[in-house]
Amino acid sequence: MLTSFDWIRRCRSGAELLATLALLETNSLNFPYPSSPGYKSLGPPLTLCERPCRRCWIYAPVKLEPPWLCQTCMQVVTESGERHWRRASTQSVVVWGTVNHIPKTILAGQSSGVEVLGRHVYDSNHFLLILYRKDLLTWLKELAIYDSDRLAGLLQIFPPAQDRHEAGFASLFSLAVALNDPHQMDQFRIHLHPRPYYLLQSKMRKQLDSRNLSLTESIQLLEMVKAIRSIFGPREQEQLLDLARMNVGQERQFYWGRFVGNISPEARNFLEIWQLRHWSLERFKLLYDLKPYMVDFTS
Repeated sequence: MLTSFDWIRRCRSGAELLATLALLETNSLNFPYPSSPGYKSLGPPLTLCERPCRRCWIYAPVKLEPPWLCQTCMQVVTESGERHWRRASTQSVVVWGTVNHIPKTILAGQSSGVEVLGRHVYDSNHFLLILYRKDLLTWLKELAIYDSDRLAGLLQIFPPAQDRHEAGFASLFSLAVALNDPHQMDQFRIHLHPRPYYLLQSKMRKQLDSRNLSLTESIQLLEMVKAIRSIFGPREQEQLLDLARMNVGQERQFYWGRFVGNISPEARNFLEIWQLRHWSLERFKLLYDLKPYMVDFTS
């Protein structure tokens, strides 16, 4: 029989993930146990006339006609079609942790100032957490306050895929689980994946592996992103990145001076304090990659 974690790994989108976690939290998910009403045996082999459930590929479908879903998968798919789950999934972020102990905020099930959309504690060293992107910075700050002195391991943070296809959430989550090395517990590291497909591309993963961010570095970067979004307009943000792409020389010095002359005094003070003029292009790219994590969809 499939376990709760097996059903989570069969989710094809963020909406299905949130629906599955909500059903598990309230013990409302109809597992296909032999004693359950309407139970059918394992699905038949795939033939011209018969097939197992097309979602889990294990149990028999409720009806031998489309959509070819078993009782449990039918319940998840129906629940995930609700508007609030689909809307929340587009604004959420997934945190998969392999740590030496489960953080206090996860065990408590709630966090001050943070709306937890779903959670699942797999064992004493693994947990799954889904929250709004805009709450990620607040949650990391709480993690630094209550658990940073004893916590070690790796957090994989990425947006859930929205498409129900083979490269959807199921593939992304399985890869995130495989990438977490349970033996590297000497320090606490965070991988912030700006896009879901970063997990699927080996080149992107190598770049992220080379920037193993500490908890403090992650908080500082997200604070920087928040400040840039509030101080600079969209066009000024693009101009700032274009300046970072220029080679060091008189041309860059000229355009930088013209840019500083056209922005507000608050923005000029920000550039001077953080010395953004001397930042490398790679650091700018990392900063701009993290912009989706600071989008407030509710405003």
